[in-house]
Amino acid sequence: MLLAVLLTVFLIWFSMRPLYWRNRGVYSSLPWPVVGNCLSAFYLSTVLFWERIYHSSVEPYIGIFFFTRPALVLRDPEVKAMNEIAERSVTRMLEHLEDQLDTEVEFHSVAMKLSIDVTAASLFGLESKVFQDGNDSEYFVASKDLNSPLSMLKVFINFVSPRLFEILKLNSFSTRTNEFISNIVHGAMEACRNVSKLQLSQNFIQGMVQLKEKDKNKFAVSQGAVLWVGGVETTAATLSFCLFELAQNPALQDQLRDLSSPSTDQLLRQVLAETLRKYPPFSLISRCCTTDCALETGLSLKKGTLIFIPAYSIHHDPKIYPEPESFRPGREYPRGAYLPFGSGPRTCIGKRMAETVLELALIKLLQKYRFTSCDKSSAPLKLSPRSFFTSAEGGIWLKVEKIRS
Repeated sequence: MLLAVLLTVFLIWFSMRPLYWRNRGVYSSLPWPVVGNCLSAFYLSTVLFWERIYHSSVEPYIGIFFFTRPALVLRDPEVKAMNEIAERSVTRMLEHLEDQLDTEVEFHSVAMKLSIDVTAASLFGLESKVFQDGNDSEYFVASKDLNSPLSMLKVFINFVSPRLFEILKLNSFSTRTNEFISNIVHGAMEACRNVSKLQLSQNFIQGMVQLKEKDKNKFAVSQGAVLWVGGVETTAATLSFCLFELAQNPALQDQLRDLSSPSTDQLLRQVLAETLRKYPPFSLISRCCTTDCALETGLSLKKGTLIFIPAYSIHHDPKIYPEPESFRPGREYPRGAYLPFGSGPRTCIGKRMAETVLELALIKLLQKYRFTSCDKSSAPLKLSPRSFFTSAEGGIWLKVEKIRS
């Protein structure tokens, strides 16, 4: 009798457990009772065991049972959810450009709309409809306000003297923009409360929910504003600067259009790297000593000392980069002297997201359009003295022509 019961339990378990992953559309091989998919771990080395799991499928991930616990093995290092979001946003941008062919286009605004659309979806799980609403979109208006001269002045005051900022009862951004950021952060937090951790891709929002539960609501909103500012403007500026440089170099554009060449991917990365070298989004990187410390030179620094790293100046130092004003993809970038995303443990957390969006956007744009200089183009570009970021005075104007097959 006992044997029959055990056999029944075994058969039920054996038939139901694989459904855990297969019901989720994830490839999974049959697990054993108790040991799951780890039976071979008892007679194979760790390396060979995971090699066997890795090569058991060509799917981007594999569902297994690590003994009795379900586990997901990732085979594909790319962030697929991010790629899908970027694909949708880039498609909207291409549709938006169809109405502006053979005209002079201020491309920084176009790139900003793309960046807004991606940031809203990837960080907050929201659909911005910014291409549909255009420059009147609350997303677009708020993003412009976040980088306005007045906002940057207030940020500067807060940086130089937090006490004065508090005495004057200043707020870094306008009431309208503060309400906008607060609404999208709170709305996204409320929407994701009932979503399981397995389904939740917005790690930022998950962290914000935890902060709110710890009565750090104001901090959650401020972090939302920081990530919005950093995510939107930097990606938009880099894409538009890159297209400006390519407009000056038609031959380089044609090279990037040749998707059959094995060297195209490498060239694309080199073009983006050189764009970020010549136009680092943050011209200045600032840090603050959190403890007393000493540099390798022996210089002692006290807690609270500010550290400034002039990234733009380093990137344009002819001793480090010969002919720094020349756009030369493929040049060497000395260790410690290439800082478009910062460096070390506090490097930009949006680096991978920005790279994904920029690479995809450039590939799609160059396959459909040819970018050339126009009457409103100005080379060399004059940088804006009023922007917190590296941005062009008067925008970046280009002529967009459809490539005829």
